[in-house]
Formats: sequence, C-alpha cells, structure tokens
Amino acid sequence: MLADQLGLEHGARLSGARALEITRRYAGAFFDLHLHKKAQPLLDKPSKRYPEVKHCSPERKTCV
Repeated sequence: MLADQLGLEHGARLSGARALEITRRYAGAFFDLHLHKKAQPLLDKPSKRYPEVKHCSPERKTCV
C-alpha cells in the first residue's frame, strides 16, 4: 500500500488496497474458524468475490 501511495511502480498485479482487503478477509476467516469454531465458507472453496485467491489441496496436489 505504501508504494501505491507514493506512486512507485513495484510490478504487483494487485493494488495495495486490494491485497490488504483480501488478506484481512482471509486472515479473519481463518481465526474465526480456528479460535471461535465458526464455520467459514470462504475457506471451503474459491470465491467469486476474490478470484485472485487460489485454493490448494496438498492431499490432492491441486490448486483451483
């Protein structure tokens, strides 16, 4: 985000704001699932809202 604010070219495909939004949403879902035992559908499958995120399964050796 700082590079975006300073107008620096950093070669990222996502803006800093978008990357921060995605990180906050997925980290929040992770902690809600593991600390509060609340179901988090966001972590179950790819989301149309966040198409940049790939869901990987080490057992199946796949990413979608």
